[in-house]
Amino acid sequence: MANEQNLIPFKKGSDKRRNLKGRPKKLLTEVLELFSESGYQIPTATQIRDCYLCLIVLPEHELKGIVQDKEQPMLMRISAQNILSKKGFETIEKMFDRAIGKPTQKTEITGEDGTAVKVEYDLSKLSVNELKQLREISTKLEKD
Repeated sequence: MANEQNLIPFKKGSDKRRNLKGRPKKLLTEVLELFSESGYQIPTATQIRDCYLCLIVLPEHELKGIVQDKEQPMLMRISAQNILSKKGFETIEKMFDRAIGKPTQKTEITGEDGTAVKVEYDLSKLSVNELKQLREISTKLEKD
């Protein structure tokens, strides 16, 4: 706890303890402002997806041109270089996964004899309200 005898109230007007410039900006905020002032924009997820999809369909000579063009964004240059590398198929596969999404995988669980697994529940542990809710849910599911 502070010693009240050492507390000095602010003086009206100018006081050397006042921070007139406000809280200092964080480093990342300053960097983003510099990028913005220089004309650079943060790409949206849609723009990145579209970039990936365009790179995937380009012919080899155009990909090589992108890799060598130092004016191209690094995302495009690095992605094009990886497509042209020995691991090109893996790169394309990852780009598809990021652009379109991985395909859904279904898993079917069966019993030892190949029939569906039956699950039994002890409904005696549920209250009357919970049983009513369960009936409403099951009726709703049967309609679909």
